[in-house]
Amino acid sequence: MLATLRAIPRRPPGITSKELKARLAARGYEVSKRTVERDLVKLCDQFPLVTEGSHPEYWSWMPGAPEQALPGHDPMSALTWQLVEEYLQPLLPLSVREELEPQFQSARNFLKEAGSSKLRRWRQRVRYLPRAMPLPPPKIEPDVLEAVYTALLEGRQLEVHYRSRGQKRSRPLTLNPLALVVQETVYYLVTVVEPFEDTVHTALHRMSRPVVLESAVREPEGFDLDAHIQAGRFQYASGRMIRLVARFDEYAAQALLEAPLSADQSAKTLNDGRIEIAATVMESSQLIWWLLGFGSNVEVVEPQELRAALSTEIERLWERYSGDKAVN
Repeated sequence: MLATLRAIPRRPPGITSKELKARLAARGYEVSKRTVERDLVKLCDQFPLVTEGSHPEYWSWMPGAPEQALPGHDPMSALTWQLVEEYLQPLLPLSVREELEPQFQSARNFLKEAGSSKLRRWRQRVRYLPRAMPLPPPKIEPDVLEAVYTALLEGRQLEVHYRSRGQKRSRPLTLNPLALVVQETVYYLVTVVEPFEDTVHTALHRMSRPVVLESAVREPEGFDLDAHIQAGRFQYASGRMIRLVARFDEYAAQALLEAPLSADQSAKTLNDGRIEIAATVMESSQLIWWLLGFGSNVEVVEPQELRAALSTEIERLWERYSGDKAVN
């Protein structure tokens, strides 16, 4: 019954027992409409719930009902809910976020008013920061985000207008949503575009005019998101593993000694004080960008193809910056 209670909207117009049954089914609770109706009657005796209409009845919380009407928190659960709100909320479907808002608010109030002083101190003293340069997220239309979450949740096809990078005009696409991946601040839908077979990535901020279709998603046999990621699909990878040998200035190498590139990484100190790191890594554009980020603090020795690619990029940089000033 707790799942039913949490699915009831905080304010009118409310929700019918039929809609509650569908909402619970989407969350993995298979119950009959009759069971939902019996639970609502029992909950009405214990919580400030109201109904409107008669055929059908619309259920909601009584206006002004305190957030504490929901089952309360202990200090650890309140801290957990606050961390979920702060770090995981973007990954939740909009409908779920709206329904969890009372729990988020209750957790905030608990830690503010009655929570352990040690836990309040924890919230004030712990932060998560990405290593990459922080960028503001691209703007995603709210109806796009909601449609993508709904299509993923219900296993249905999605029709959108999509504007490819560098293009001014969008074109209609029918997508088979397979998974959602958030990379830094960009949301990517892993999908198969009709009528093709290849798995591609489509950025949500380039979508508009979404329509969730009734047709079921067409999923490639054996699709596995973790395997898809491990294959380097989000690193712009060739799929080929290489043995990287690179010489780092001592200070730059320290991070790799503390957090190795791979399980088979080895390191040795050279006569000039540099540290030579050898590790098996995936060949990818991301690897090149990462190495370029070290500037003159790294020299790639092997493989020769990677050394040549970096050399070419550095020559282009030299050509661009060798003048006295930028040319308009």
